[in-house]
Amino acid sequence: MTSTPPNAAERKTADALGSYAQFVARIDAHAARVEAAWGEQLACARGCSGCCHRTLTVFPIEAARIRAHLGGQTLPAAPPPPLTPRSLAVLDLDGAVPCAMLDAQGDCRIYEVRPLICRSHGLPLAIEDDDGVYGDVCPLSFDGGQGLAELPSADFLALSTLNTVLVALNQQFVTASGAAESRISLTALAAGE
Repeated sequence: MTSTPPNAAERKTADALGSYAQFVARIDAHAARVEAAWGEQLACARGCSGCCHRTLTVFPIEAARIRAHLGGQTLPAAPPPPLTPRSLAVLDLDGAVPCAMLDAQGDCRIYEVRPLICRSHGLPLAIEDDDGVYGDVCPLSFDGGQGLAELPSADFLALSTLNTVLVALNQQFVTASGAAESRISLTALAAGE
């Protein structure tokens, strides 16, 4: 049986997804390097899901990767994970709803393909505003952020750069695939939409 070779749009879509995977690998490598150097200062740990009690949306390129990972399966609704004192320290209880991708223990069911907002959360971030650039991190890490002054600039993830690259990769994907440009909720993806 002969398979049909991919057309130009399919090749461009695959190229965009490949570029996104390479970008994710670079973010993961940065995270691994920061964790190796500063692991004792980072509070992020399995099951600490306070920061995951939000209704998140993702770009179509991220949704495509999550859909491929789920393979057409839906994720059954899980009971809310326990709210530990650690989780409560970073949880805004006003309207807090656990992410649809969490299981009953607070573990991410799509951890391998979690979106970039989740991959970058908890890392030291360099954030630009009208007053310049400042460092930010989970309030449980680096002595509530006070210890960030010890970090070299290379250990911060530049949030504006991350967002700029993600937007460009998403545009490449949307143009090639014909996908709608609107963001997709993780709740919808868990439901198989």
